[in-house]
Amino acid sequence: MKLTRLILLLCCLPMLSMAQDAIEFNNAIVVEQAMVTAKNLEYVSYSVHSKDFNEIDRKRKEITTQIDASIKAVTALTAPERGADLKKEALEVLGMYKRIFDMDFVEVAKLKQDSESSYDAMERYFEAQQKAEKQLDKAGDRFNRAQERFAKRNDFKIEKSDGTDPLSKQIKKMNRANEYTRKIFLTYFKADKAHGAFMEAMSKQEKGLEGKRSKMEKAAKEALGVLKEMDGFEGDKDYLNATVKLMTFYKNIAANEFVDVVKVATAKQEDLTQKDVDNYNNGIQKYNNGVNALIMDFNQKYSELLKKHVPNVGVPKNKVQRL
Repeated sequence: MKLTRLILLLCCLPMLSMAQDAIEFNNAIVVEQAMVTAKNLEYVSYSVHSKDFNEIDRKRKEITTQIDASIKAVTALTAPERGADLKKEALEVLGMYKRIFDMDFVEVAKLKQDSESSYDAMERYFEAQQKAEKQLDKAGDRFNRAQERFAKRNDFKIEKSDGTDPLSKQIKKMNRANEYTRKIFLTYFKADKAHGAFMEAMSKQEKGLEGKRSKMEKAAKEALGVLKEMDGFEGDKDYLNATVKLMTFYKNIAANEFVDVVKVATAKQEDLTQKDVDNYNNGIQKYNNGVNALIMDFNQKYSELLKKHVPNVGVPKNKVQRL
């Protein structure tokens, strides 16, 4: 009986060794994936918290350097039996990462520098960034599926291969937060461009002032229509509410006080009454007294939301450098 047990144990040793080899191979690849993911976390943090385009691009290049190192490391690994598919998938996914950061995010960086010039430019920048992030998610999900198949074939369990490990989960949350804030900011940005066009035309006493006032009112109404269909991010409505307050102010003042402002600005002096002048002064005063606090609150709530959900990974404070 003792001899039989010994024979059975000796027969099991190759199987135990095979399983151990598979686990070590899996872990070696996961380490490389984790290093790339960590560099991506830094890059996303810089792209959100910093306007130093040179530093953002340096972080992007650090990812590609890490990807090259990880490709080299995975290539050098000896795949165990039934491990060739995982090695192939890991290398293909790393290659996808490389293409995304070498091409897609280079385009994103270019668009970011011009993003504030117009609504269309801002929209192109946001769309490109979101597209690149979704491609990264798809690549990561592809690797996770390959890893699950490998573990099943080799009879071992893997921890959190579904993208819910702490690092991957954080990046996915960051991407969702970015997508949410982009939609709100783009809605605000379109209305604010109309607001800026009216204020500039008024300060320069340009023609077509009524048309610009009307566009400001219309843009603010459209923004409110979009915002009222939205909800908070994970229950946080502060940024959404601050934007609604600002857009409501734009709409109301454009529909009321700025009507009087345009009337005085475009009329002949002799045709004006004291009431017209008083309405003009009251309108300008109401605008000046209200707009700055609302814009400051809008910016503050935007920053607070990002601080909650997009960690600042080593980004220096008060450092701004534009190309």
